Amino acid sequence: MNNPDFYVKYTNKGSLNPELTEKYKSIIEKHISLEGKNVIDIGCGDGRLAMYLSEFVSNWNGIDISPDAIKVARENIKSLNLEDKVAFEIGSFLDIPFDKKFDIIISSNSLHFEDDKSGAFENINRFLNDEGYVIFFEPTPSAKGWRSNKLNEDSEEFDKNTFRRKVERLNKSYNSIKSQDLFELVDEYMPSSISNNEGRQYFAILRKVK
Repeated sequence: MNNPDFYVKYTNKGSLNPELTEKYKSIIEKHISLEGKNVIDIGCGDGRLAMYLSEFVSNWNGIDISPDAIKVARENIKSLNLEDKVAFEIGSFLDIPFDKKFDIIISSNSLHFEDDKSGAFENINRFLNDEGYVIFFEPTPSAKGWRSNKLNEDSEEFDKNTFRRKVERLNKSYNSIKSQDLFELVDEYMPSSISNNEGRQYFAILRKVK
């Protein structure tokens, strides 16, 4: 899952954003209420989703392969006094460092980093409660709105080969979500206005059936 060409280190402080809070909350709660739920965010980065949504849940755990991201995420949560219900650890789809199951598993723009997608689906299935939900947020195949200048066509640092490889990985992610057989695909959305500004990503919502 370690792809240095694509990975962006999260080093900036985050902040609350009521508009994005409502955006993400409405996407999830179209199918399942956040109230009283135990949630894990795989690929949590700097903890943005926890900042937006953790106030609505019982417990929120976030994991990321990057120690730098986990450090920033912990600092962000501490600054917002959310430490009583939020915890971050180093981990990945194949290495979930908790001895418990979750009601909701969220993947934050991270499935396309994982080479072993079958293993990823199998492992999150083990950590998901019966009738639980998996929400995948993934970037769109657009050369706009990326944090990495190598992926932004308007940047002098834009690299066509890096962008091509990124799109190949994204297409594999979209296809793997549709082709897996452990979860029912109950909702899927690709923005018609293609960009990667936060809150405008592709998303898919799956429900556990096995």
